[in-house]
Amino acid sequence: MNKSFEEFTGYQTDEVIGKKPTFLHGPKTSQKALDRIDKKIKEHKSFREEFVNYKKDGTAYWVELDMAPFPTDDQKYEYWVGINRDITKRRQAELKLEESEKRYRSFFELSFDAIFEVDVDGNILKCNKRACELFGYERDKLVGMHVLDLTPEKYHHKQPETFAGIATTGDEAWERLYRKKDGTVFPTEIHTEFYEMEGQKRLIAYVRDNTEHKKYEQAIRKSLKEKETLLAEVHHRVKNNLAIISGLLQMQVFNTEDEQLLAKLKESQARIQSIAMVHEKLYRSESFSEVAIDKYINDLLSMIEGTMADLGKNIAVETEMEPVFLTVGQAIPCGLLLNELITNCYKHAFNGRNEGKIRISLEHSNDQVALSVEDNGKGLPQNFDIENESSLGMTIVNTLKNQLNGSLEVESDDWGTRFTLIFNIEK
Repeated sequence: MNKSFEEFTGYQTDEVIGKKPTFLHGPKTSQKALDRIDKKIKEHKSFREEFVNYKKDGTAYWVELDMAPFPTDDQKYEYWVGINRDITKRRQAELKLEESEKRYRSFFELSFDAIFEVDVDGNILKCNKRACELFGYERDKLVGMHVLDLTPEKYHHKQPETFAGIATTGDEAWERLYRKKDGTVFPTEIHTEFYEMEGQKRLIAYVRDNTEHKKYEQAIRKSLKEKETLLAEVHHRVKNNLAIISGLLQMQVFNTEDEQLLAKLKESQARIQSIAMVHEKLYRSESFSEVAIDKYINDLLSMIEGTMADLGKNIAVETEMEPVFLTVGQAIPCGLLLNELITNCYKHAFNGRNEGKIRISLEHSNDQVALSVEDNGKGLPQNFDIENESSLGMTIVNTLKNQLNGSLEVESDDWGTRFTLIFNIEK
């Protein structure tokens, strides 16, 4: 033995000379490897073997042993020379690689998705068990096929002739139709990614059967369409019923000569019409749960202007509004409140005058709405207190303000009056 053997194993020469090599063996030494060594020696053949040996301190290590026979000149004896190499690090790396390979194969085979490895020409190089189950082919048949063999002919134009230059899906997914062995065409969702092996590009494709998802999606769309139709019909019927009530009130207007009663009937009719307009907007919009309140206000102003035409006054109306959407629960009280404030401007703000100006503004910021109704009329009485006003109109305004969980600010002077309603948008 040489000096390197001493340093390598920890044994000194005088501890080794005369011993059989078995003193280096231990619990993890492979008996199969030792049997192969024994066989080669008896056959007088050189060999290379890898197995576990032990150092003097008990540390196990992997050794690569090369041995060759050297007979004496008279052929009476045969000497064997053995060269030992410590390959522990290499074997540890190999074992980790084997473990990683086993884990990869487990993931590959046990995946619920069909997995394909495809070259840039579209030929299938590998596939997992799920791919065979999904497409109905044996593995040896599926491997070697071209991706176009799994694609219905009318969709061939959607598959590239070569995959080398295409972009992969990344975090996104593609939807594709494929064909099984029995001819069944089914929808799939695909995730793809390139990797490189020995300078060659490979495409990994994860294919998921999307049949049940598509059925569920279609069922949801059908159910949603039915509900949308039902909601549209509900809003339409509510609007029609309110129109009938408004028509009955109009008949009372025609049969009434009492001016005070006539005014009250018209006010009630305007309130009903303001509610009906919300349902009309919902019926004609794409959303059956939200109203574009800025567009609603324009229609409301036209309705009020027509109702107040018999006052014989030249009232100009200006608007400055941002787009705002409100739920039905907020749109109706907001519309009613606006109706009261704008109607009051027409009726009371310009007494003794033949002309005037009303300005409506709508602002939206951080889910909060500020809605103002302003006139350049004579202003409110000095002792006006909206919280204590007993008139029906102001009582309605206060009730609707509370329903919106909002606040109402009132400013009035010789220049006119401004009511500002502030409330939060419901989600």
